[in-house]
Amino acid sequence: MADSIQPTARVYIDGLNLYQRLLQGHPQSKWLNIEALADRLFPDYSVISVAYFTANIKILPGKDSSSPQRQQVYLRALATLPRTRIYLGKFRIDKRILPVHPTQLDDEGNPVMAVVKKPEEKGSDVALASRLLIDAVKCPADIYIICTNDSDLVMPLRLVSEELG
Repeated sequence: MADSIQPTARVYIDGLNLYQRLLQGHPQSKWLNIEALADRLFPDYSVISVAYFTANIKILPGKDSSSPQRQQVYLRALATLPRTRIYLGKFRIDKRILPVHPTQLDDEGNPVMAVVKKPEEKGSDVALASRLLIDAVKCPADIYIICTNDSDLVMPLRLVSEELG
């Protein structure tokens, strides 16, 4: 009988996207072991690495002030996993002037505007795309799995697929 070797997989996770789309509002799932998840979702592959991309969150107005501390505890737990590496972007809160919702018009027919604080994660998507491209060239695997809902990653995925096979 021939020796059967499992094909290999590298997994890339958009951490804030995962949290917002799947874990937020489900406290029982917030201590998700991402290596165990990858192994369970792809049992026919040997998951050789998990790259987790996120940013250190900041306290947001009206939100739980302990969330940044809880995130740090979770990131320290993830850092103990042998196949996981964490990549950090930046989290910014910028001042923006936006129309109020629902739209209201002033006496001259112009939309009423309000100054708001807009939280944004910066750098994680670029880091994920860069890591994926470098790994596809230098760190071979049979498949590369990206867990995100971000359409900004369409081009890097297409490049890895079409240009690097």
